[in-house]
Amino acid sequence: MLIAALIGGVLVITSPHTEPAQAAPLPLQPVRTFNPPATSRFLGVDPIVSVLYFQQADIDRLVTYDSQGNHLATSAVAVADSVFFEVDAAGVFLIDWPTGVVTRLDRATLAVVRVYDTVGSISFGGLRQANFLWFTAAALGSIVRLDLNNGAVATFSTWGLVKLTPTVAVLGTSIRCNQEGAEQLREILARVGMELIVVPMTGWSI
Repeated sequence: MLIAALIGGVLVITSPHTEPAQAAPLPLQPVRTFNPPATSRFLGVDPIVSVLYFQQADIDRLVTYDSQGNHLATSAVAVADSVFFEVDAAGVFLIDWPTGVVTRLDRATLAVVRVYDTVGSISFGGLRQANFLWFTAAALGSIVRLDLNNGAVATFSTWGLVKLTPTVAVLGTSIRCNQEGAEQLREILARVGMELIVVPMTGWSI
């Protein structure tokens, strides 16, 4: 609504200030709830496909449900309490701390895709990079990187690394650092103009 007034011979047209209408709040949508077996322990939600993971104690298996509570899959492998659970773009991983064995499962069927033996107890390092998972291996005193593309397990420790000159370093491969780890280090050092000389060490030499 407009208001017109003649002030000092000048026609002034104004519009009264009104607050914008507030939108009505949207009604809450009903959410379907479901009750997994009482023996199940919730592990988390897959951030990629929104699948809920549970550890079902009575069958000692990993079980998945969709967001509507429909059962999707049950793993064919046992899931002990000592196993750490991790979800990555490459799949689902069961990490056994006492043995250091990592089992990769297909995300849809939870069937075993590959088993990685990292040789020695490990703990998850919390770093996921593309198709790689990083760990620390207590038994080796080194860093472990799992290559999820080809299954290669790279171990590395600075104990066997010596910088000789600003452009040359020497690395001894051993139980703490394998050839895969050496090749990865060689690639990293090459980016900064350094050459890496790799010297194989026998047995458990470190």
